[in-house]
Amino acid sequence: MKRFKLFMGVLIGFLVLGTTAVKAEDTLQDLIDSASNGDTVKLTTNYTESISIEEDKNLTLDLNGYTLTSCEVEVMGNLTVIDSQEGGTIACSTNNWSTIVVEGGTFTLESGTITNSTYYGIYAKDGGTA
Repeated sequence: MKRFKLFMGVLIGFLVLGTTAVKAEDTLQDLIDSASNGDTVKLTTNYTESISIEEDKNLTLDLNGYTLTSCEVEVMGNLTVIDSQEGGTIACSTNNWSTIVVEGGTFTLESGTITNSTYYGIYAKDGGTA
């Protein structure tokens, strides 16, 4: 019985010490926040989240054939959207006013699709340009 308890204690010790934390996948906002000015953030999967481009950011977002389902893409800096594959979309299907809101920043769509099933796809305000 002592050997069994000792064995179980050692086994549990190895399991506890040998366990590594599993990191959750990065959100698209995490990737944007960690990108440097002038970088291209390329989608490698579909995302469903709101994102924000801060005033000091100048980025390109490559949809890469994937879909960003978001009813709030806030652009206060500079954002260029491209789609290096076919079918890339930024989509909003809820009752939101705009898919992309450009607040004092600049938004450029070179390729890809912007959809909003109820109101505006792109809305520029406070000196924003699209």
